[in-house]
Amino acid sequence: MKNLITLLFLIVSVNVFSQNQKQSPPPPPPPAAVPSEENEILIDEIINKSEMEKCFKEYCNLKIMTKGGKLKWTDEKIKQVNSLFKFQDIKHTIYNYFAPLTKEQLKEIIRLFDLIKKDSKVSLPSFFMTTPGIMNNLNNYIDRILENNN
Repeated sequence: MKNLITLLFLIVSVNVFSQNQKQSPPPPPPPAAVPSEENEILIDEIINKSEMEKCFKEYCNLKIMTKGGKLKWTDEKIKQVNSLFKFQDIKHTIYNYFAPLTKEQLKEIIRLFDLIKKDSKVSLPSFFMTTPGIMNNLNNYIDRILENNN
């Protein structure tokens, strides 16, 4: 009888402490932040004033040229892979990043870019504000382009 109770206790314990038990699935990720229509217009202005699209394309080109050089791609192949980059494919990331900002904050960013360009005595290279999240999404996007063209 003791052996039966011990065996039963052991079976129950294994089931209770087993990591293979059914667990509820993790909650879905929160929805992407979406700016209001008015703020989207301001974000587009930031994208234009900061020359963000140009920066992204230059960054993409550098990564593709580096990878192409390692794989001994021809100039034609590098050009063909570069042509696959579409700023529109990554633009939602920028909207998501700027979505939590208020209209006033977005206008301040626009004023900052105006001030930088106005007070500059020399032509500045294009630059943009970024976050690790934006860069991670951009790198993942470029990596997918490169993986699909090896």
